[in-house]
Amino acid sequence: MPSQIRAGTFDSQAFRASQARAERDANLDLHAICRLLEADLVDANMEVRGHAVVVLGGLVRRIGNTEADRQLLASTVLSCLDKSNDQGIQLMCSTLIDHRTPMSAIAQFKDLAARKIADGTAYSSLAIGLARVATSGPNPDADAVLADFFRSPSVSDDLKTRAIFSLQNMPLSDQVLDAVAELLSKTKSDELKLKIIQVSPKFGEHAMEREHHTLLALEANLSESEKVRQAAGNALRASPQADTAVPGIH
Repeated sequence: MPSQIRAGTFDSQAFRASQARAERDANLDLHAICRLLEADLVDANMEVRGHAVVVLGGLVRRIGNTEADRQLLASTVLSCLDKSNDQGIQLMCSTLIDHRTPMSAIAQFKDLAARKIADGTAYSSLAIGLARVATSGPNPDADAVLADFFRSPSVSDDLKTRAIFSLQNMPLSDQVLDAVAELLSKTKSDELKLKIIQVSPKFGEHAMEREHHTLLALEANLSESEKVRQAAGNALRASPQADTAVPGIH
């Protein structure tokens, strides 16, 4: 595939047919394929990377995978998450971490995420993978690592902003909601404040309860930007705690 893409002779229809056959082939040599995919997923050519992650996703979701198959494929996903610098590939591989992932690979993913958060190489899609792990079953360690993502000074405000947006339709634990509320009260980034305020209603009433006093302070603080003060005020008036607002402010 990579050589065909580089030569301009890649046939997408033949690729799809080949992929469909591979997903039905019980005798597929997954070891050989995963070795090739590990290289293709970090290839310099964006099209090669894109087709490689499509192949990987199809194999991960293949019906009939054995436990050994799932472990091998999960290792390939983790290798990509560790080595790739492509945001699109990072995102697509993060969505492959779910209830089908072997527990040993989930533990490795949590360790990988914690390491990247600590050493400053984290990316926003890690938050998606951690949230998927946390919501696929009782997994307090994943919640703790995700909370660390939002608390860590090694993770930039820009990455936290993108992560907040990506998580808006996912249920978050109290531990993570505490970290997000704390972030709202501490960050100096207007963009991050606005994104948290915008998304928090989708996180539910518990998120709004945690952020209530910070929203009051943001609206009342004349040194805040007009956009932040207005967003905080609008959120307060729409929140379940609206009847407890400070008299004279609303």
